[in-house]
Amino acid sequence: MDSVRVLLTVLTFAVASAVLATPLDTAYDFLYAVERGDGSTFLETLTESLGLQLTGQLEQLRQIALSDQSIAERLQPRFGITQWDLENLSPEELLGRILEGVNLHPAIDVVEEEMSMSGRDADVTLYWDSGGSLSFTMVWEESCWRISGSDLFSMLFQ
Repeated sequence: MDSVRVLLTVLTFAVASAVLATPLDTAYDFLYAVERGDGSTFLETLTESLGLQLTGQLEQLRQIALSDQSIAERLQPRFGITQWDLENLSPEELLGRILEGVNLHPAIDVVEEEMSMSGRDADVTLYWDSGGSLSFTMVWEESCWRISGSDLFSMLFQ
């Protein structure tokens, strides 16, 4: 009987943890993914449609670069992606390589947070001492907050 009680307690805690996640948690998960060059976690923070769009674009980039050696060579200095990477890495791993070159202020240095929520939508802005900021728009999707837009995307994927 005690093992059942322990199992129920663990399950209750796990469900409560998922429900208590806020848009701020998602914003920080996103920042930590960028800091670690973790393409998989990065994609998990995005809405399904945005994640599919991004992986589709990475796959198109891969196909174009593999068909034209000069394009593949131009990816090396900008993103650190080699011909071998294009031929062998998954979209998540390619994204991770791109994220390794992103130079953001560390998440631990955030000094102010703003969040507003309305129904299934949320806006989050994080501020650093240096005067820099990063904004996110989010939507409640698949029982968690997912990023549907950010001013960082225009800098990363122009």
